[in-house]
Amino acid sequence: MEIINVRSDNQATVDKMKKHLNEPDAVIVVAILADWCGACRMFKPVWHSTVKKYMTYSPQKNKKLILATVQDSAIQKLNMVNVQGFPTIRIIKNKHIINEKLGGMEQGALIQYIDEAKKMCVNISPKSHASKSRKRRRTNKKKINKGNKTKKGNKTNKGNKTNKGKSRKSKGINKGISKSKREGRKVKRKQSNRKGKRRN
Repeated sequence: MEIINVRSDNQATVDKMKKHLNEPDAVIVVAILADWCGACRMFKPVWHSTVKKYMTYSPQKNKKLILATVQDSAIQKLNMVNVQGFPTIRIIKNKHIINEKLGGMEQGALIQYIDEAKKMCVNISPKSHASKSRKRRRTNKKKINKGNKTKKGNKTNKGNKTNKGKSRKSKGINKGISKSKREGRKVKRKQSNRKGKRRN
C-alpha cells in the first residue's frame, strides 16, 4: 500500500502516478480534487484522515493498493478523461475505471469503498520481493568487486611506472659508469704511449 499526492507543479509525483497506472497488478483509489472547489475543501480532510487510518489499521504489504490524491490541473498530464465534477473518487485498474463516485463521502462509506478496491488486488508473494532484494544485493556486490579490481589495477600500474622509472635511472647510471670506464682506459693508453716514447 502507498499514499501519493499528485500535483501538476511536482513532476516527480506525476511521473510516479503514471508508473502506477501502467502497473498491471496495481489497484488505485484516486480522489480528484480542485483547490477552488468548496465541496473538495470539505471532503479533503475526511479523505486524508481516512487514508492515514486505513494505512495504520489495515496495512497490506503484499497488495499493490495505491491511495492517490490528484489535483485537477494534473488530470491532462495523467490522461484522466470524462471527469464530470469535483470531487470525483475512482477505482482504477489496468487503466480502466472500475467504479466511480461523484461528490464527497463520509468516513465509513469511504472505508467500504477502499475495501472494495483492496479485494481486487492480486496478492504479491513475499518470495518475489525477497528474490528481487537478493538480485539487488548481488548486483551491488558485483559493482563493489569491479570497483576494487579497478583500484588494484591502478595500483599495479603505478608500481609498473615506478619500476620503469627505476630501470631508466639504473640504465642512466650504467651508461655513466661505462663512459667513465672508457675514459679511464683512454687515459691509461695515453700514459702507456708516453712512457714508450720516453724509453725510445
